[in-house]
Amino acid sequence: MIPTVLQPDRKSAPEARFRRVIEYVGRDDDEARSKQQKPLTAQNCGVLNMDLDCATPADRKKLWQIMSADAAQAWRYKGNPIYHFDVSWMEGEHPTREQLESAVRHFTHGLGFGNCPTFWAIHRDTDNDHLHIVVNKVMVNPANGHPTVIEKPRFDYRILARLAREVEIEQGWEHAPGHYVAVEQSGRKKIMTMKEAAARGLWNEDWEQQKKLSRNAARAEHNLGGNDSFQAWVTQEPARALDETLRQPGANWERVHETLAQFGVVIEIKGSGMVVTTTLDDGRVLAAKASQLGKWAAKSALEKTLGTYCPPAESVQVTAQKAPQNYQKVLREQRKSPPESPSKVPAKVDQNSAKVERAAARKALAERFEREQKERGKELRNQRRAALRQRHQEERQALKASLAQKRQRLFRIAKSEHRLVTPIELALHARERAMQLEALQKRQREERLGFTKSLPTHATTWRAWLEQQAERGDTAAQAALRGIRYQEQRKQKQRVNAVAGEVEEEEQQQIKALTVARLRAEIDRRLQWVVYKSQDGTTRMVDQGHRIVIKDLHDDTLEAALRVAAAKYRHRITITGTPEFRERTARMAARLGIGVMDSDLQDVVRTEHENIKSSFEKSRKFPSASSQTLRSFDDRRGTQR
Repeated sequence: MIPTVLQPDRKSAPEARFRRVIEYVGRDDDEARSKQQKPLTAQNCGVLNMDLDCATPADRKKLWQIMSADAAQAWRYKGNPIYHFDVSWMEGEHPTREQLESAVRHFTHGLGFGNCPTFWAIHRDTDNDHLHIVVNKVMVNPANGHPTVIEKPRFDYRILARLAREVEIEQGWEHAPGHYVAVEQSGRKKIMTMKEAAARGLWNEDWEQQKKLSRNAARAEHNLGGNDSFQAWVTQEPARALDETLRQPGANWERVHETLAQFGVVIEIKGSGMVVTTTLDDGRVLAAKASQLGKWAAKSALEKTLGTYCPPAESVQVTAQKAPQNYQKVLREQRKSPPESPSKVPAKVDQNSAKVERAAARKALAERFEREQKERGKELRNQRRAALRQRHQEERQALKASLAQKRQRLFRIAKSEHRLVTPIELALHARERAMQLEALQKRQREERLGFTKSLPTHATTWRAWLEQQAERGDTAAQAALRGIRYQEQRKQKQRVNAVAGEVEEEEQQQIKALTVARLRAEIDRRLQWVVYKSQDGTTRMVDQGHRIVIKDLHDDTLEAALRVAAAKYRHRITITGTPEFRERTARMAARLGIGVMDSDLQDVVRTEHENIKSSFEKSRKFPSASSQTLRSFDDRRGTQR
């Protein structure tokens, strides 16, 4: 199952938004009528938390009118009241009415919309059955008529991916890879992130890309006495020849068609994908998905390499019909000489020569792997580094935007009540901001430090590469892969337990490293102060509004005070106290990326920055993101001692 959040219509009025999306999902719009699409039946649609019918266009019209009227009750809400997403099943999967209702409830409750008015409908007239779910985020209390807006959760696409894996396990559907994957562990299905599953050796992208024979192809192999069907035959010599053609400079569709024509095979468009076909003497056409030759032969991969698909010329089609190595010739040879029973085949093989051949094949395989890794390894690392940087930047921007909205809401509430924001409110907001920024910074730092460990090791890349070569029919790779799998079966339990222990230990260390979150905040209403105490009740520091006073000299207390000050005073602080204390605090502020305004401490800050830069160049790690994560939106300035 593949869930997708659909972009809302931001330009239309709320009433028009509901009308358009429900008419589209219900197949009542002009586009559906022009394409002569089948209208929905009562078995293919339904509602939640609404006592309405939706089987006819008139019912669905009443439905969107009521939804838009409810949304209009929340007249202060300026966002989009519609949350629309779809869930697509894999090809050949057709859920029942009971399974659809169960899936809709599971998705809506998992997103926090369990009590919201919801309309759903499934479209079955495409290659893949896909379910549309339309949620009205505005709930109206029937007792008093007051509206309540339920906002979508952060990182909703991750939540949807996990919910999809849960529905797949519950209803027995094929697993589709996403942010979360379903893996076998200790005889049970377990859901974990793709990164975590790959680190534990429980998931590999190439495993998911391997294609199985269709039922008809498997039946054909049985009727042929165990000989290859067309789907299996085309993945051998034709696939290897096509792969070599694609690797050559200047490859284009004309060369691809000429290469496949030598085997009597034609590649063409079918639906949203590509297939390879061959025509037998009796006129029958045998077909296989192009992706069965390898993920590099899928439509998206080929068009990315070769451009938009171009059909073969007539001369190439004639060549394919008269090809000397076509599948028809294979069928004739199999009929003339049926496969002998294994017990009747004489075992006259020179063991020494076979051993030498296997050793030579392994050596050639390893040399080819090392050669390709030198070319592609650096590109892979750069891509993953860029992806990590991009993800961290998006997380920082999302957190900053969320914190800015909370602060603006604080001032709006005070303005509506005709008062000023109190020092306690500002102090508590600064505490919350510092806690969230610190947690994000610590986690991102751990991810950066663990980036090298997360890169595929020589063993994992060797295994993935063997999977690709084995899929293309390389016998040496298939033999090496069998040996690796046999060893993994014996050591899998010990490796999983060891990795699980390491992950748990890392998580505990990350929690212990937090500073602001470990302090308890107590409010002094009389003085309008916020007092930070440790778990044993000892006062560590006091936020007095215009300054933050530190009561002890522990490093964690000093770091917590700096983080709160950066969140409160917009990343610019001044430091008072003894010379030793001021120099120590300035060094720590430089390490945290916090700006120090004292002119006499600039040399100390500059020296610390140079030390950080020197250590960065030696360790060759990512630069710290603290200077970006500790910025504030407060224009106030304060002192710290």
